[in-house]
Amino acid sequence: GFGGWSLDGSINGTLSSTEYPRRGGSAGGYGEDLDTRSLDGTRSWNPSQRVTMKAQGGVSLTRSRYYILGTYLNPPVPRDQDRQNYRLDGSYSPSQRFKTGLGLEVSRFLFVNIPAASTAANTETRTYRSDWTWTFQILPGLTANQRNQVSADYVYYTFLPSTSDRLSLDYFTHTQLSAAITPRLQLNLTHDHRYQPTGGYAPLDPPLDDGNSYFSQVDENVTSSIRAGITYTPTQALSITITPDFSSSQRQSISEGVAVPQRESRNLNFTGGANLNLPVGRRGQLTGTLSRSFRSDRSTTYVSGVPDIRPVSEIDYWVGHLEFSWSL
Repeated sequence: GFGGWSLDGSINGTLSSTEYPRRGGSAGGYGEDLDTRSLDGTRSWNPSQRVTMKAQGGVSLTRSRYYILGTYLNPPVPRDQDRQNYRLDGSYSPSQRFKTGLGLEVSRFLFVNIPAASTAANTETRTYRSDWTWTFQILPGLTANQRNQVSADYVYYTFLPSTSDRLSLDYFTHTQLSAAITPRLQLNLTHDHRYQPTGGYAPLDPPLDDGNSYFSQVDENVTSSIRAGITYTPTQALSITITPDFSSSQRQSISEGVAVPQRESRNLNFTGGANLNLPVGRRGQLTGTLSRSFRSDRSTTYVSGVPDIRPVSEIDYWVGHLEFSWSL
């Protein structure tokens, strides 16, 4: 590297052959010849102590060919797989208390069956992902950080109508708060939220005379969770830990713009306990644990919009042990 930037790259090629002489109890099998070639590179640039940037990219081609061993009727279909991708990352640290970063990743994947009879399964998948992260030390004992991510996966069927194409979206955020309230009391609080709509493509209703199909959402999935971790150490011989968490999920189908619930679930977990590590005299040691675990679940399934509410399921138990040791 020089001038504040560096460049790394690699070129790889792999040839392999694998045989499967007996498949599914038949009198024969098949062999596979695999040829993989790839090119990858990374460029890093540090224009200042506060700013760093990095770019990564790569391409690869995998060629799969098959031949029959003995008597075998259903060997895999010969195919090619092509991958192209790049990722851009940048981070900015104006001070020791604050840091933030942005990232963008784009990839293209082609799955190509060679025989004409199998080309209906040929696909082109385009993926776009972006993320934003930040960390901020609010107070000497209080730090917050968050990660936000948005992604889209487009699947195109090369030789099928556009109504067969699919789109999956994903919106995710992760937030964490860490606090050292006192030297003996620590607290961590985490919240996650994810929203995932999916769908296909269809003409508008009423249709437009433009020959195009437009995205039509068919379902969505929403999940959320909140977790806490509390640790209290009143003395060196005793520590207390409590970790409650709650999560929920909801899945809905979309029909003509109307959301129809399919399934809902709620989960509550609680784990807490105490650990003892007490010296007894110069040669003795008293150790032990006492903990409680509790879990409550409830799910609701909808049939044609009518809820089928299941009974609450609960598990609650205690675990403990105490041990005394003495060195002669």
